[in-house]
Amino acid sequence: SFERIYFSRGNDAGVYREREQLGRFLLEPLLKMLEEKGDSLANTVLSFIPNTSELAFNGLVKEAQAEMSRRRSKLVRELLERSRSSEGAGAGGGPSSEALEDALRRVGAMGVRTEKVVHKDAKIRTFIQEDTSREHLTMHAYDVHYGTVRAHEDVLIALDDSVVRGNTLKNAILRTLDRLGPKRILVLSSCPQIRYPDVYGIDMAK
Repeated sequence: SFERIYFSRGNDAGVYREREQLGRFLLEPLLKMLEEKGDSLANTVLSFIPNTSELAFNGLVKEAQAEMSRRRSKLVRELLERSRSSEGAGAGGGPSSEALEDALRRVGAMGVRTEKVVHKDAKIRTFIQEDTSREHLTMHAYDVHYGTVRAHEDVLIALDDSVVRGNTLKNAILRTLDRLGPKRILVLSSCPQIRYPDVYGIDMAK
């Protein structure tokens, strides 16, 4: 899978769909992580780092939109059933018109929030640098777009497609994202497990 992720041509039709599907697979565990802390997609901002993870991000967003569509349809059905029940029961037998209108507004407000929260200076290449230079460069390679996250309210999701970004993630990306003041930050990796690696001299542990 290492070769498939790092050396495949992204414009190949099969690779394109494969990377998109990897992003789709992340929605179910993401929803579980959100619900464990009492959060939901309503107070979540989906984003990605770096640009190479955009295909997986597209897959995650499409799956999230499909899930929100399913939830909207379910809620509309429930509202219709409650409305029919109240008509059959007569006055006072069901939810008020105000309650139904409020529920319909909530249905209309359901959506998936996506933002490009991080900007990377394309001229700075940290991957090929030796350790000291890499740590210095990573601190200056990333910046944020302010106003994309509601401070202390939104959960920020950062989708990454790599497993060799440890130093960059720790020393630059997480610190940069934290400047936006999100309620919490969740990093998702669309890279599949590397089970039988030939690491080409790369120190994977580091």
